[in-house]
Amino acid sequence: MRYQDLIERCVQWQDRWRDPMLTAVLVLLGLEIFVDIPLARSNFAEAPVFVVVWFFLIIAAVLVAARHWVTIAVILLSSALTLVANLMRLADPSPHTICLGSASLMIFMAALIWAVWSVVFGPGRVTHHRIQGAVVIYLSVALSFAALYEILLALNPGAITGATVRGSYLVLGRNLVY
Repeated sequence: MRYQDLIERCVQWQDRWRDPMLTAVLVLLGLEIFVDIPLARSNFAEAPVFVVVWFFLIIAAVLVAARHWVTIAVILLSSALTLVANLMRLADPSPHTICLGSASLMIFMAALIWAVWSVVFGPGRVTHHRIQGAVVIYLSVALSFAALYEILLALNPGAITGATVRGSYLVLGRNLVY
């Protein structure tokens, strides 16, 4: 098999699975927003489900952005930075670690929006996968604003009324999603 044939097969595989990955991203974002965050707010289950859903979300985002190497790099780097920042936040919930985690989440969401946008509004038929991709864009914008508000509250704790502070750990993002 020639190298050119291998590249052509890879491109065909990407074309075949790019639209269904939009549905996968929607399911994973739905799990995050409507299952993980409420469970984490109630202190029922914190890390295991959250980490698994985000791991699969990263994989699905990379598959959607398969031809955009810069977007893939941004998704992977911002995911790693989000993980490191959230681990630092558990040890030291200072405004700096909160801002770092939220800013890296905003970068991840921006890259996800870009990748999904290029598929949803790219050439080709409008399918139910692309419509679901538009919902992914909507939810990603909402999560980006929750992260932005979290940065605002970390820097100015009284900026938004109704945001709760539990001990020294600020539980901002979970409350701001809704």
